[in-house]
Amino acid sequence: MAEMRQRIQEGNVTVTCPAANLIGITEDGVTVRCAVERSLITERESPSSIVNFCAGDPGVNSGYVQCSTWRAEKEREWHGKRLPLIPAHEGV
Repeated sequence: MAEMRQRIQEGNVTVTCPAANLIGITEDGVTVRCAVERSLITERESPSSIVNFCAGDPGVNSGYVQCSTWRAEKEREWHGKRLPLIPAHEGV
């Protein structure tokens, strides 16, 4: 996380998950918004999710394709049920 934080400060980091939007560094540390769940994923609450899924290298640990949220979204898409997991009025 320290390396990622430094790269964010330098403007040299991107998220690898297609559903992730990098917010930056907040009072909760590195923060990413999940477009599927419409929620914030923070370094304080879930650093492993950020490292392994949101910004992980998909070639090393399979990254976001192993994320349960991303997988559920793809399953719904494949089965023609592409509706939001969470209603828009309930998201962040």
